[in-house]
Amino acid sequence: MSKTSLVSTKANMKVKQNTMVLFLDVDGVLNSDSTDISLVENLIQDDRMTLYMDKSLVHKLNSIQEAVPDVQWILSSSWRIFGINEVNKFLKDKGFTGELIDMTPLEFCYTPRWEEIANWLRTNKHTGPYCILDDDTAGGGFRHMPRDLMRRWIQINPKVGLTQKNVKEAIELLQEVN
Repeated sequence: MSKTSLVSTKANMKVKQNTMVLFLDVDGVLNSDSTDISLVENLIQDDRMTLYMDKSLVHKLNSIQEAVPDVQWILSSSWRIFGINEVNKFLKDKGFTGELIDMTPLEFCYTPRWEEIANWLRTNKHTGPYCILDDDTAGGGFRHMPRDLMRRWIQINPKVGLTQKNVKEAIELLQEVN
């Protein structure tokens, strides 16, 4: 394992070359400021943070899975600290029909999210269609982000989380022919 990356999972052995890939953030995408956490099951809470997924937002991911059944789901969220298997269990508990098969490298020092995604694309020699669902403001700024990455970054509003409009846009990006 390198000194900057914690990613060394068996899950990434499943990544198929040149297929459709969706990079998934969790906070702000699968939960939102408008989620009533008093109604949330499986709340993870300690003195530092509260983690949860809104079932209705997770179900919107299923629309993408149904429209693009070959999509490969890559975790790009800070939830990577829990590991891919734990996050998959959490998603399944909320009704997700897909499966995370890999995650972007979890860097020890701050690296903008877009750089982690660009590194994953480069390392995996991915040339197929992809999109990014994230509430982050381009993971550290648009200024240095490559244009193609910027074009595929679907900015989620953290006040509401994933919307049907975001789902439609993701499906369109994934179905694009290179």
